[in-house]
Amino acid sequence: MEWSSDDDTARGSLIDSGIRGLGGFAMRLIGRARGLRAWLRDSRGVVAIIFGLSLLPIAVGAGMVVDLGRAYIVKSRLAYALDAAGLAVGSSSGTTDELQGVLENYFFANYPAGDLGVPAAPSMSIVGKEIHLSATADVNTAMMSIIGIDTIQVAVTSVVVRETTNIELALVLDYSFSMFGGKLAAVRTAATDLVDFLFQGDTVSDQVKIGIVPFSSTVNIGNANVGMLQVGPPSPPGYDATLYAPDSWRGCVEARPYPNDVSDTTMVVGGAWEPFLWQSNSLNDWATFGILNSPFELRGPNKNCPPALLPLTNDSTQITAKIDQLTSPISFSTLLTTGASWGWRVLSADPPFAEGAAYGTADNVKAIVLMTDGEQTWFNNGDEYTAYGKLSDGRLGTTDAATAESILNDRFLEICNGMSNNGILVYTIAFQVSGITIRNLLRDCATDPGKFYDAADSGALNQAFSAIAAELSNLRIGQ
Repeated sequence: MEWSSDDDTARGSLIDSGIRGLGGFAMRLIGRARGLRAWLRDSRGVVAIIFGLSLLPIAVGAGMVVDLGRAYIVKSRLAYALDAAGLAVGSSSGTTDELQGVLENYFFANYPAGDLGVPAAPSMSIVGKEIHLSATADVNTAMMSIIGIDTIQVAVTSVVVRETTNIELALVLDYSFSMFGGKLAAVRTAATDLVDFLFQGDTVSDQVKIGIVPFSSTVNIGNANVGMLQVGPPSPPGYDATLYAPDSWRGCVEARPYPNDVSDTTMVVGGAWEPFLWQSNSLNDWATFGILNSPFELRGPNKNCPPALLPLTNDSTQITAKIDQLTSPISFSTLLTTGASWGWRVLSADPPFAEGAAYGTADNVKAIVLMTDGEQTWFNNGDEYTAYGKLSDGRLGTTDAATAESILNDRFLEICNGMSNNGILVYTIAFQVSGITIRNLLRDCATDPGKFYDAADSGALNQAFSAIAAELSNLRIGQ
């Protein structure tokens, strides 16, 4: 702003006024200072200042206690929901995306939307047998927002360990012709999933052994096990290689005489086994028309002989390879007694197979899963050759098919009871079975009713195998 000479008078007046104003302000300031000094000399004023200044941290501290208490409640609920979800994941099988879905479903089911805190979706990573889990939640503050803290984030972690401790399992699988096609494909899938679940990505396990026993009218112990056979000549009885010419013995055997057909007796006690040899007859005239292999024996001395059983092994590649071999059953007869007895022997620590631990070994679980799709059957009114010969041979004390099958059912239950009495967990699965007799038989065979599964379709079959695998797995939360 510019000033002219004509403004001097006005300017002097303005300056005088300013000086007077400044002097007045100074005098008032001095007066207030004197009053302040007097007030400060009063101890009551000091107490008031201290009390006033302390109110703010006390209020903030109280607010923090309230908000941190709310956060602690959220953390407890968060940990509970994550642990419950982790156990569900640990007892499930499937792809990573499928397991993530299981995790979220169980997590949010155990942490309802109305609860305190706003949780984010939990995360998961799988490293070997360990499932690493984490979750967070935001808690809106009630008091700490005064100092600018609007939310507290709470985080929890958990590790679920799929612990398969010393499991010995025999899968005894129906390999009769009625299983041909889709049924057998479903069994292969379900059994492979069970193996994958128990081995948890390991090729070789130090805690899991599994054996595979395919059965139909007989069981194949493997053609390398000639030492288990009663030796001729002349034959029968006994093994004589020339009787199979131009073929050779494939490994199937007959049942030993009762009661050694239903017990885990050694060869010293129960004797050796007679080799399976279907003599040429009208149902299997290989003497006239020759032996027909394609690649299983459609006509010949080994007709109806299933693939060889696999003794207990901790090598998952051998187990899945054996399961993959189960593709082309041809036997129309189904003898549960034969399958169950060899499943028992596979689990035994005694010869002829001795890969199992002794009964009663600490921290060791023995189990058998027996799956069939039908009644115990002697096909074609008993003219088909089986582990008990032909029905007309009368080895069961009868030549009547219905009576013979009833006798075999009784013997089957003897085997089941014998296994349970030795501490073996017996699981049974009826796969697409309509008859009440066989369902009751399998239920009675199981160690308890909860170990019997009635699978109406392939999905239910897979669920049964998954449930058994989960029950055999010992899950624990570590960390």
